[in-house]
Amino acid sequence: MKRSSAWMVAGLFGLLIAALVYSGLKYREAEAHAQRAADQARQVQSIAQEIVQLTDRPAVAMTQTEEVRQLSGLIESSAIACGIEKQHIDSIDAQDARRIGKTPYYRLPTRVSLVDVELQELVALLTKMAEGDHIRIDDCRIAAPHAEVVGRTWNAEFTLSYLIYDPVQDTVQR
Repeated sequence: MKRSSAWMVAGLFGLLIAALVYSGLKYREAEAHAQRAADQARQVQSIAQEIVQLTDRPAVAMTQTEEVRQLSGLIESSAIACGIEKQHIDSIDAQDARRIGKTPYYRLPTRVSLVDVELQELVALLTKMAEGDHIRIDDCRIAAPHAEVVGRTWNAEFTLSYLIYDPVQDTVQR
């Protein structure tokens, strides 16, 4: 009986070891799932914060058709109001819109190029354009004109980002 008791104890001990190994593997698996869930929760929280910011200002976002109609006119009228003549606007190029997370909002960067403008006029234009909540200035590059041009004028390129509300998802190829 002693020998069978020893085998039974060894068998139970083996089962105990197997159960510990199995539970350790399950613990690691659960830990990995928890880490992935925590990462996803951080992403969701970040997107949720952006959504809250956007929903606090829903009337500010422009619709896509309004943006297409008003973009050039808005920039040109702001430039004229700041003392920049229309011939100094070299180009206004809307770039590809990028959806903000899985929200119905797009950010549409628009590249503006100006030639032979004074710094005071440029700063006034950038300030005027940034006054609206739906416009953000992403970058600005200022360069001296060609060497043969002497004066107080500069060439400038900057990118404005418009916030566009588009609740119909993936119906228009962007």
